[in-house]
Amino acid sequence: MRSTGACAVLLGTLLQYMGGNVEAVLPESLTNFQNEHKCDPNVLLGEPRTVEGLQNMVRHAPKVRAVGSGHSWWGENFCASDDSMGVGISMKELDDVQSKIYVDEESQTVTVAAGVTQRNLLDHLANYGDGPGWTLPAFSWFIDQTIGGAVATNTHGSSLEWNSLSSPEQLLSMRVVLANGTLVDLSDETHPHLMRAMRVNVGRLGAVTELTFHIVPQQAIRRKQTQMNFKELVQIVNDAQEKYNDAVEKDSEIMKLMALNELEMEEALWFVPTDDVRYIEFERLEVEPLSVSFNDFQTANEDSFSTQATMDGEQYICTEPTLRGGSRRRGCHNKLPPRSGITSNPEFWSNSYLTVLRDRITPGTFASRDSFLTMSEPLKAWHTFFNVYEQYEFAVPMSRAGDCLESLNKVLYTEGDARKGFRAPALVRFIGAEDIYLSNSYGEPVMFVNIEDHISHNTDIGNPYHGDGNPEFKRVVETFLDTCQARMHWGKSGWDGFQPCYDGTKDYPKWCDFGCAVKQLDPENKFSGTSNVFEFRALKNGQEVCFC
Repeated sequence: MRSTGACAVLLGTLLQYMGGNVEAVLPESLTNFQNEHKCDPNVLLGEPRTVEGLQNMVRHAPKVRAVGSGHSWWGENFCASDDSMGVGISMKELDDVQSKIYVDEESQTVTVAAGVTQRNLLDHLANYGDGPGWTLPAFSWFIDQTIGGAVATNTHGSSLEWNSLSSPEQLLSMRVVLANGTLVDLSDETHPHLMRAMRVNVGRLGAVTELTFHIVPQQAIRRKQTQMNFKELVQIVNDAQEKYNDAVEKDSEIMKLMALNELEMEEALWFVPTDDVRYIEFERLEVEPLSVSFNDFQTANEDSFSTQATMDGEQYICTEPTLRGGSRRRGCHNKLPPRSGITSNPEFWSNSYLTVLRDRITPGTFASRDSFLTMSEPLKAWHTFFNVYEQYEFAVPMSRAGDCLESLNKVLYTEGDARKGFRAPALVRFIGAEDIYLSNSYGEPVMFVNIEDHISHNTDIGNPYHGDGNPEFKRVVETFLDTCQARMHWGKSGWDGFQPCYDGTKDYPKWCDFGCAVKQLDPENKFSGTSNVFEFRALKNGQEVCFC
């Protein structure tokens, strides 16, 4: 088990101070992981134990959505319906999917059930076999979402070579239950069009049961940390933008690679209120990690830090077991109370996060699994139980990434004081272009910036999902959308508050290609959810028709 070591004590103290013994349950409650973004109480919870049971449930339910760990801030998308006709199907209960994780060392692949978390997969790979172990080529900061959900929403780490978990460089094939209950295998070789849609499917095309990924042997990775201010980070990204745009103008693929190589495997934790950036660089060493395994001082006994998740409320057996295939009604669950203390003193909270994260970014040489930045289990518990928050993420095209940061610098520091709206650090990462219909980096490499609003839910001002209680933070969101023309992450907040009339064709040139996949795989819109984002129109006999 991995931990932030002594920082777990600080986390435990803060939780105790803020009344951390709260109750939260997933996926038993059809909400997100903090009991927010609730589905309609009449929506049923499906818990199939076998793929055959899953097929029957999908086949007979009028409306369905596959759900995992609930690590989402877009309830309209993960809720199956707004009435009793919908079933949210937990993908974490399946028992018969190739024993969950199957590693083939000869082909350097792993096949994993969609309901396995990324953390469990990475830990299993790291300890597999007699050699140095294995790993995914690139993985994300938050690793407690299910691997199926991570792929569906274009989850990523920071690599311009290996790209996101959805990319062809990492994801090789998928097995999916379609709306009619059939089970199909998809790959680039067998179904190139459908695979380009399914790679970032946002839960709209079916219920993925298992995925096959490319894996690589673990190796020693040297991690370096440089402290700088935000203006220095802006300069780094501006330099990369200038070189990239020059390469595009000269139509030189080699120059593009050279420009992007300067950002490969680099990321930054940006503590906004204190104008403190920790720039993290990684270097792959041509040695196995065995000789440096003893250097993994991040490992600690996590028994000293625990948070109990318990369920409150009676569970009711579904009265239509044949139709729903074992669904049940969900109980009622407590939500976190407001934490008024976090609404003041942004510098204190920024420094507190730095203290908690310090061990995760300490320079040194580690095995792949431990060198690349991931959220520790104690920090995940803190994020879950400390206070309710909304997480946003924006994908800014590399051609204007530096310009975007310049605009943010004005809003936050030079012409405005929007830094007051931040508590947790922003996370800056880079991903290469992906030829996937709904990829956030379709057509061009992007800079991802992940930010969190820890204030809106802890005031009584306006709609917290719209950022009404945190106008400084809201101004930054609007800068990303209006000035930077960024795409929003598919699993995070902002869709209902900042994109009420979304037109996907403006952000995604292949939006209608994805719509064609929807029409082919889900003609009755069984997987449509309650969001109005996924609307697709076409011409029939010269007349515009909607098949949303």
